[in-house]
Formats: sequence, structure tokens, C-alpha cells
Amino acid sequence: MRRVSTPDSALPGRPARAVIITALLERLLVWAVHRASGTPPSERRHPRHTN
Repeated sequence: MRRVSTPDSALPGRPARAVIITALLERLLVWAVHRASGTPPSERRHPRHTN
């Protein structure tokens, strides 16, 4: 699904879509990491030793 040879940023007339997709993927990644850890970013910097 991922095309490394032809990213959207390299195609003419599609930089805006590439930026939007990148932003959405970044938000999804951050959300997934926070969801997996189960701790908000503030507690991540000062973690509670619960394990």
C-alpha cells in the first residue's frame, strides 16, 4: 500500500494532500502510542511505577 518510489509529495499538484495525510498519520500514531501505554503525555514525562 505504501509506495516509497513515488510519494505524494513528489507528484505535481498534490503537496497539500500529502501534508494532510502526513498530519493525519502523525496524529493517529500519537493516539495509538498513548492508547497502548494508557498514560497521557504529562504522566509519560513523569511516569508512575505501576508495573
